[in-house]
Amino acid sequence: MSEVRYREHRFGSGPPGRPGTSGHWLAANADLERIDAELLLGHVLDTDRARILAFPETVLTNGQTARLNRLADRRRNGQHLAYILGRKEFFGLNFHVGEDVLVPRPETELAVELAVRLAPRNGRAVDLGTGCGCIAIALKVHRPDVRVAATDSSLAALEVAAANAAANAADIAFVQGDWLACLGGPFDCIVANPPYVACSDPALAALRCEPRAALVAGSDGLRAIRRIIEQAPGRMAPAACLILEHGCDQAPAVRYCLAAAGLRNIETHRDLAGLDRATVAFMES
Repeated sequence: MSEVRYREHRFGSGPPGRPGTSGHWLAANADLERIDAELLLGHVLDTDRARILAFPETVLTNGQTARLNRLADRRRNGQHLAYILGRKEFFGLNFHVGEDVLVPRPETELAVELAVRLAPRNGRAVDLGTGCGCIAIALKVHRPDVRVAATDSSLAALEVAAANAAANAADIAFVQGDWLACLGGPFDCIVANPPYVACSDPALAALRCEPRAALVAGSDGLRAIRRIIEQAPGRMAPAACLILEHGCDQAPAVRYCLAAAGLRNIETHRDLAGLDRATVAFMES
């Protein structure tokens, strides 16, 4: 069978705009972000975006069309695309995500980069509030010499993180508890992406589908960060580092809290958007 005949048999021979084709579905759902619509098509058809773009004449079954329409409505209602697809790429790895955990953000890769660089060889590291496990797992995959633990107060989140660790062949000790209170230490590297959104922040409206407890931290967004800084010095080895992700306008307050806790060599780092995103501090050696 020739390539042309194969394409006609598998994908249908109608033009891209023909009713019942993937091209027609994209056109009919033009109110969605184009990349979102293409990813939804790829998800339902179990193929990649390149094939979606190459073959807009792909014929959809009634069942596929109905499923696509349901998923598109969920996206229109504000549900994060990663929850709909059930997965998210982060730091070159794939993670399962569900509504029990936050969706990993690109800016959080900065915390991983810092941990990968700063964790001492054969040291002990811990990821606080691990969620889906993206920080801990990415650190372990890129620094297999480091012994990594991860904590979260949510048992449901820890179950997601443990499944992701198994899928990425990352040996991590998961512990349920309040930040560092459930661990002894000492640790050479402590990293956290804690809740840091103020309870009155209007940005919460766009995040309504994500777990509020993983986002909101009091009236100024610093409650969780203060709690971690309070616990950290007693669990840090000499010369250990503490890496905290925070809001882009919170760096001065975070630096003040770190200095007040007796930590030294405090420095704020910017994400790829040029925003203050993570602050690092060290224990005296």
